[in-house]
Amino acid sequence: MESFSFQNKGRLLFGEDRTGEFARLAAGLSKRALVVCGAHFSRSGELAGLEQALEAAGVRVWVEPDLSSPSIEQARAMMELCRRQSIGLVIGVGGATVMDFAKIVAYGAAQQRDVWPEIEQRGEPRGGSRLALATVSTYPSSGSDMDGAAEMVEKETGRAGGLYGELLQADLCWLNPGYATGIPGPILAYGAMTAVIQAGVAFLSGGRCSFAENASLAVSRTILSSLPAALRGEREAIGELQLAACMNGFGPTSFGKKEVDFSLYFIEGIVENYWEIPYVPAITILFPHWLKSVWSDGGAFRDYFRLAWGADTAGLTGPEALQKGLDAIHRAYDDFGIAWTLQALKPMNPGRGKLLQFVREPGPCESSFRTFTEDDVASLILEAQGARLD
Repeated sequence: MESFSFQNKGRLLFGEDRTGEFARLAAGLSKRALVVCGAHFSRSGELAGLEQALEAAGVRVWVEPDLSSPSIEQARAMMELCRRQSIGLVIGVGGATVMDFAKIVAYGAAQQRDVWPEIEQRGEPRGGSRLALATVSTYPSSGSDMDGAAEMVEKETGRAGGLYGELLQADLCWLNPGYATGIPGPILAYGAMTAVIQAGVAFLSGGRCSFAENASLAVSRTILSSLPAALRGEREAIGELQLAACMNGFGPTSFGKKEVDFSLYFIEGIVENYWEIPYVPAITILFPHWLKSVWSDGGAFRDYFRLAWGADTAGLTGPEALQKGLDAIHRAYDDFGIAWTLQALKPMNPGRGKLLQFVREPGPCESSFRTFTEDDVASLILEAQGARLD
């Protein structure tokens, strides 16, 4: 086990009957709050109830109700609003995109400079302060609820960036299964699978650590076993998905490990940019193809396929073990209505030459599993597309 440091001061609430308690705790953070949320939450009618509870607790509320495609340009406007109105708390209600937006606003509003340059450099926040921050998850997915990461785009140029550090961890997080009902089945399935994928990458990366690997398996098994009932709208199962995704981002899947390999996320960024599809379906479709590309016939991969996906590879050759593991994932994808190839999700035929232009733009792909050349990355993406490699 590697040495590590961990800090999280946030309070986690779970349950559908915690509106009043959430409002009282929010009031303890600030009497002036900005609530940012997606259109789904606004249209559901739940926003009005949350506003009323906050106001009853003595909190004056400003609302940004439609963050369908948030950007740094929109975040700057919200930062200025917070400064002008002396707002002390930002509440992000939604999925990862909305919660990341809230983190950026809470951080940027406390600075006297434009924070986009440091976001673009993808490092830790340079300032030592932010506004109070609360997150309310309506979409069990990437664990942005309580982690210290926030992604952002600049619409004017199309560039993307992020900030990563303990300063961005929320002071208060509420997981309300009632807010996550009504999500269309395919969207719920893809979103939940991203947490399984993140946990899987953590399991395989950074050496062996029993605690971290068992935490990864707990996340994966909980989601894979709860997803069928969640797709039927059962709130108990939706709550299990929310909690597993949140704990995945909370950190235990990487305790005692070296740095998690980033190559899947790097390659996903190319796919997301070129195919113009969101992070969630892009990384979900890419995952099994990435597994195939980084496979090595060692204990970690065989253990992962067996313990997370139920694929017993004992007595099989390396290629046979890999195929059995991939077959198990493929069956699960079929059961949950998840596409196996990019072509099945969004037909395109880029060809190797055009795709290589996008592969070259971000620079080399670093990985602790193997060396990736530009041709290797292009071949991986084309296989994930479902195209014949020309």
